[in-house]
Amino acid sequence: MTQNELKNIVHYNKETGKFTWLNCNRSTYNNTELKGSDDKDGYLTVKINQVRYRLHRLAWLYVYGEFPKNQLDHINHIKYDNRIDNLRNATNQQNQWHKPASKRNTTGAKGVIKRGNSFTAQMTINGTKKYLGSYKTVDEAKNAYINMAKQLHGEYIYE
Repeated sequence: MTQNELKNIVHYNKETGKFTWLNCNRSTYNNTELKGSDDKDGYLTVKINQVRYRLHRLAWLYVYGEFPKNQLDHINHIKYDNRIDNLRNATNQQNQWHKPASKRNTTGAKGVIKRGNSFTAQMTINGTKKYLGSYKTVDEAKNAYINMAKQLHGEYIYE
């Protein structure tokens, strides 16, 4: 799929992140919103010419003329919010940095685990776990994690 092919099939609104069908074979689709369907990972997908595409990747193609080189990160973590201002190119590692705490995490704070009566902040750096300290509260441990993440991961941290 090229940018020109895409623009002949749909219109993309950068402010809303929504697509609208153009000149579809079925007249009932003309000028109606292309809603997409959820894939198993929660992203919206659509099938065009027998090929399935994720809508956020089509948004990138529509605006920039090429598919992203790496992955796309939804800045606000809402996988169906495909406004171009909410999308950024990210490596797999940057995308992992921007993920929330695991659902198995009982503290609710990324990089924080409960140990006895205290909370330990830790982070994996280049494959090695780094101890960031032990704290009396979850918030103190979370702040230690966030401060280190800001230094190492910049805009790709999850707060």
